[in-house]
Amino acid sequence: MQYLVPLTIIFLKYLSEEGLSIEPEWYIPVLPLVLVNGCYGIGTGYSSFIPNYNPRDIVHNIFRLLSNKKPHKMTPWYRGYQGKITPYKERRCEGYISTSNWKRKDDQTLEITELPIGVWTVDFKSHIESLSGVTDAAKVQKNKEKITKKKNTKKPQPTRSRKKKNSRRWNSLC
Repeated sequence: MQYLVPLTIIFLKYLSEEGLSIEPEWYIPVLPLVLVNGCYGIGTGYSSFIPNYNPRDIVHNIFRLLSNKKPHKMTPWYRGYQGKITPYKERRCEGYISTSNWKRKDDQTLEITELPIGVWTVDFKSHIESLSGVTDAAKVQKNKEKITKKKNTKKPQPTRSRKKKNSRRWNSLC
């Protein structure tokens, strides 16, 4: 992709501020940035969703189009995403599904290392809790009982420094 950028520099007129060249008057993108960055929006009567695509795939397809060839189908791509993106097709609808990465630590704990694309942590946590039957109130009560038991069974010991803080580990579904 970097070898395409110097070609656009020839056509750009740069603005200057305080004697320094700052930015082009008009920016002519080499790639369709809506495919690189994706977009999601709702207009009057219409909605749109365009996922992110790999810039290398976009460049490859641009060269194919310039050579009068058909472009290859592109799969959504998100830098650093470790989950799976798989195509699906139902009746007249087709698209992609992103799935999370997780592993079971024990009978009561899941370790989730990657959420699906576009899913917020709080929403995902609520969904997992609804599937397991555990609610926030039940978890808070359970944890309060554990802490109270620990406080009651622990013998008081003299502290040497106030800088030392108690740390607690909370088992959670997320």
